[in-house]
This record gives sequence, C-alpha cells and structure tokens, in this order.
Amino acid sequence: MIVGDVSKHVLFALQNHPKHKFYLTGSRYFDTYLPMSDWDFFAEETREVKLFLVTSLGFRPDPRAHHDISYTGGVQPRILLLKSGDIHVQLVPSESINEKLAAQQFLFDNGIIKDIASKNSEMSVRKILNHSAWDTAVLVVRKAITPASDPFFPGDGSKQFQNSVKPVDTIPKPNRKMEW
Repeated sequence: MIVGDVSKHVLFALQNHPKHKFYLTGSRYFDTYLPMSDWDFFAEETREVKLFLVTSLGFRPDPRAHHDISYTGGVQPRILLLKSGDIHVQLVPSESINEKLAAQQFLFDNGIIKDIASKNSEMSVRKILNHSAWDTAVLVVRKAITPASDPFFPGDGSKQFQNSVKPVDTIPKPNRKMEW
C-alpha cells in the first residue's frame, strides 16, 4: 500500500523516467515487505540523477544514512541515500553499479534475504543480518573465488585459493524485473 498522493506521484516519475534507470531493491524486491513497508531503489550516481531527484521530486538526504552506511564495514561503496516520504533512493557510484546489480541478483537467486526475513521477526536483527548478507554478496561478486587445487589435498600447502574467473564474467544477468 502506498500512502499519500506524493508517494504515488514519485513512484510514477521513477518508473517512467525516459533516461535514468531506477532499480527496485529492499523488501519489495525480495518479497519480504509488509503492507506499510517503504519503497527502496538504487540508481547510478550522476549529477543529472541528483538534480532530478532533488529539484523535480523534492528528495532530501536521509538523516539515517550515516547510520546505515556504518554497517557495511567498508565492503560496499559509500552511497548517498535520498528520501522522499516512504521512498528511498540509494545513489551508487558509477563504477559500482554493476557490482550492486550482481550482488542483488546473487542474494535473490539464493533466497538469502527472504530466508533472513522468515527466521527473524525483530527488525534490528534482520537489518544487521541483511547488511552482512550484502557484504558477502559483494565479496562473492568481486572475487568469484575458486580453488586453485583440490582443497583436501593441497600438496605442499603453498597453493591457496585464487581468482580464476574474470570479474566481468561473475556478473549474473538479471532474471527478475528490478529496473524501473
């Protein structure tokens, strides 16, 4: 349920923007939302997107943003979190947008966020676990680690795990509508 005409107007503007892509994320993307849940999106951080959100739609920096970012432990890139009513947009640096898309797809494909939601009713616990899951997904996407040799018979022990997949090959293709 969307409360208020302003929210409906903003969602319509994001969904139908001819140039900028806004990707659905959060509880509504992972199908863990409640009727009064907010709407979360992310977009590539550009000057044009910032101007559109702030000037045209009245978004403002979310005062909780510094708190939310503190959970990431430096794994995820710093983001600018903008808010308008019950709608949040994370602005992700251009060099990290594909990584964010791939991490989200990894979390969705493996049911990780839905699993956390089904096992934890306390929102503060869910939030901490979700941030840890996002950090893990980002690391998986960045590294795509595979064993260099048989882990049960490492030989002389000098061989460790190595990255045998190019980062470009690790980004899965989205199979769920998340682009608005």
